[in-house]
Amino acid sequence: VSAGRDHTVRVWDIDSQKPQATINAHATGLKGLVVDRRLQQSYSYEEASPGIRVCELRGMNDYSMKRVNSSDGLCVRCLRWSPDGTRLAAVGSHNGKRICAIWSADSDNPFAMQEIEYSRSVNWSADGSRLIRYDETGAIKVDDASTGTTLNSWRWNNELQAGGGQGTGVGFVSPDGRFAFETTGSGSFRLRQLKTLEIIANSVGNFGDPYQVRAAWRPDSQAVVFGAWNPPKVLKVSGARESLRSVGELDGCRAMAWHPSGQMLALGEVTGRVHFVDYAKRQRLLSVNAHMALISDLHVSPDGLRLASAGEDGTVAIWDTANGDELFRFSPEGVKNFSQVRWS
Repeated sequence: VSAGRDHTVRVWDIDSQKPQATINAHATGLKGLVVDRRLQQSYSYEEASPGIRVCELRGMNDYSMKRVNSSDGLCVRCLRWSPDGTRLAAVGSHNGKRICAIWSADSDNPFAMQEIEYSRSVNWSADGSRLIRYDETGAIKVDDASTGTTLNSWRWNNELQAGGGQGTGVGFVSPDGRFAFETTGSGSFRLRQLKTLEIIANSVGNFGDPYQVRAAWRPDSQAVVFGAWNPPKVLKVSGARESLRSVGELDGCRAMAWHPSGQMLALGEVTGRVHFVDYAKRQRLLSVNAHMALISDLHVSPDGLRLASAGEDGTVAIWDTANGDELFRFSPEGVKNFSQVRWS
């Protein structure tokens, strides 16, 4: 299922590489789309107009559309499913107020809604009990996901001033839900314990706009690799830092993915090349010319046998992680670029 700036939601058949259903869901360009774990419903939202549209997917060319009643007047900035697929969390604006709302997937009405500072993103903890938000005042907020009540809040005033008012940019929660990696407007990167909000590791670097930074946690939650238009770095919960220079020259990397074992790392360069790295030995295993444009996302399959890459050339490619062979390339007509790819 894909969302496009031509106002449509499309359901694709992977084998034929053709759309099986085209749904005129919105009046303006779509900003985002999330699909439930049963692959039966998609929730899409627009860039500026209010409302969330729900597409019920019963089969190929068999679907229905509805609008979430409680979302009338809600302009969504970010929408996320809970880890168990039973709830949705959204941040945005509603009737002139900035809010965070939480829905049950079985109901149109939010069971929790609170007025907040302006937030660009929201994420769930691994156990689904908490939400973490980063707002433009430089504050980090941890909310109770059952009530919406803010449990903890933190702001570093000196950093907020040094960052020219940008404050905290983007947060990435570790797989075990214990840590968060965050970027700031002043060019620093931190690891933080979510329970206490204590900073446990720091790094600095000129990565430009903090919202352009991408990061991927190692499956054991002990290290995170991050990058943007500069070569990637690794930050560990132990406080150690490394630049990955030992694996050879690298351009900027805005896509990265770990093998489930945590031993192999895939890096996607802005030049369109993918590098397979033996992280344990800090050695580059092989490189492939994957896309004709910037690589926007990478994801390794749960069994570790395949890597999916998405590019701004409008293609998604599947690779053998053992030898780098290309197994499949998906290039649907009418799609100019892909921004994200995920395995089931």
